[in-house]
Amino acid sequence: MSAFKDMIADDISIFMNLDENAELHTISTINKDNVRTDREIPIIIDMYDIDGRPSKSSEGVSAHTTIIYVEAKALWFVPRVDQLLFLNLNQYMIIDASPEGGIWRLTLKKNGMRP
Repeated sequence: MSAFKDMIADDISIFMNLDENAELHTISTINKDNVRTDREIPIIIDMYDIDGRPSKSSEGVSAHTTIIYVEAKALWFVPRVDQLLFLNLNQYMIIDASPEGGIWRLTLKKNGMRP
């Protein structure tokens, strides 16, 4: 591996460090055979809407956009737009997915109640 790639890998491990920025959260997906896979992985959740305002909710119902950061090697699937994803048992739709130097930046839309 090149020195530059080594530096990037070191930066990712610092960014996704559980003692620094990331926290363990459960991600769940359902495949085409309707089989659910749950994994607890380090994630950084941006607690603000995409426009910078705090996320809003009312009586268990919410409609907001949130951004999460996940290390690419922690995922067992390739995220895609319009894919359903469960974050801590809350259902979201992926509305944007972009790999950024070994980290996926996922923009999630939530609209509804907890399952």
